[in-house]
Amino acid sequence: MSKRDGNLEFDDMGLGKTLQSLISAIDKVPDYNAPWQILVICSKNALYVWKEEISKWFDEDCIIYTGTPAKRKKIWDIFYYEDTHFLITTYGVANELDKDCWNALICDEIHVAGLLNQKTKTFRMVQEYSKKVPYLYLMTGTPIRQGVIDLYAPLHLIAPEAFKNYWQFVNKYCIVIDTPFGKHIERNPRNIESFRSVLDNYMVRRLKTEVLKDLPGKQRNVIPLEMTPKQRLAHQGVLEELYYGDDDSTIVTPNKMTAMLRARQLLVSPRLLGIDEDGAGLDYIREAGEALLTAGRPFVVFTPFKQALSIIQDVIFEMGMATKIYLISGGMTPAAFANSWQGFESDPSRNKAMICVIKSGASFHATTASDCFFLGYEWDFNFNTQSEDRLCRLGQSNFVNCNYLLHNGNSVDEDVKRRLNEKQDSANWIIGTEEQYQMMLRKVGPRK
Repeated sequence: MSKRDGNLEFDDMGLGKTLQSLISAIDKVPDYNAPWQILVICSKNALYVWKEEISKWFDEDCIIYTGTPAKRKKIWDIFYYEDTHFLITTYGVANELDKDCWNALICDEIHVAGLLNQKTKTFRMVQEYSKKVPYLYLMTGTPIRQGVIDLYAPLHLIAPEAFKNYWQFVNKYCIVIDTPFGKHIERNPRNIESFRSVLDNYMVRRLKTEVLKDLPGKQRNVIPLEMTPKQRLAHQGVLEELYYGDDDSTIVTPNKMTAMLRARQLLVSPRLLGIDEDGAGLDYIREAGEALLTAGRPFVVFTPFKQALSIIQDVIFEMGMATKIYLISGGMTPAAFANSWQGFESDPSRNKAMICVIKSGASFHATTASDCFFLGYEWDFNFNTQSEDRLCRLGQSNFVNCNYLLHNGNSVDEDVKRRLNEKQDSANWIIGTEEQYQMMLRKVGPRK
């Protein structure tokens, strides 16, 4: 990383990408006695995580650039005139900063920020920075969403001379199929072995199993569940008839897409749609969660729906164990986000639980727990994997059980899980370790 001007820092979650990028960026400062500045752009929730890491490892103060326009102006004046080396800000306001004064730029969680797509405003903003900042670091533990085409935008940003044009990249590295609806780009590259070789020149990618030999590891457990009778009727009704009704509630969906969403909500809990029933998933968490807390084992529940947090919270409270519950969701202020996860980590009690929206499952640690439950999943496997690795990371001393609650019987859960597995296989072809690549070869045979 220190030898290159641009880096794709794609290490697995929990391997210290933050520290590695900071060390490499600071190493490139030409004169420590002269003014030097490093800009970090990240999600709102990660602002204080970066601040904490910089303070912890380098004993350096840093400034967080956020707030109202008037407040941001004052913050910039303080940063500009004081001898502070680090400024941390969000993608939403980074475009208003001076782009000429930085020794290095670090962009965190690029898969969420929109840097896997060359058509986004965020991409164009970082492209402007890349023309003026000598060293650029693009970071994510989950760089593949749709397939090899996701990598064009980040490769163009760090090596624009080598990856000049989108369609040149497509024609050279992608399998393109003409369909009646236009060109379809396959997930996997034209020549997997050749593309992986090219990618190694720009990417750092290691898994926890390669680096953290003493990390206990994790296991994904699929927990099969049978829907309750009312839950099954409602699930079948919205998917097949776009309608469900009984004496207490009515669900009407205008189209198939909305029906799919409602079916997913029903599997998390029928209470989300006004039906007076917890559902099979919450019934399982009530039983399993009580057993874990009785044994002194905190746990985390991940769900795709923010509205489900209070319902899950009520179920845990009903266990009657005076459990302390910490919530993580979108829309929290950075300070509230930090207080919640840090409170969970530092709370000495073992009688505690965390409930987290899956898409908010980034930029925090939950290593005091070694059990988690997925009550519903996101369509993008990266979000689910990121959530798992809030527990399975540096600092974890126990084996981690990731329990996916899977409702049987032609459920939308089964469809989502199948698609997630297909996308995960595609990612293993493109950026997987040599062991994963060989496993894929054994699974489906050599591919071109």
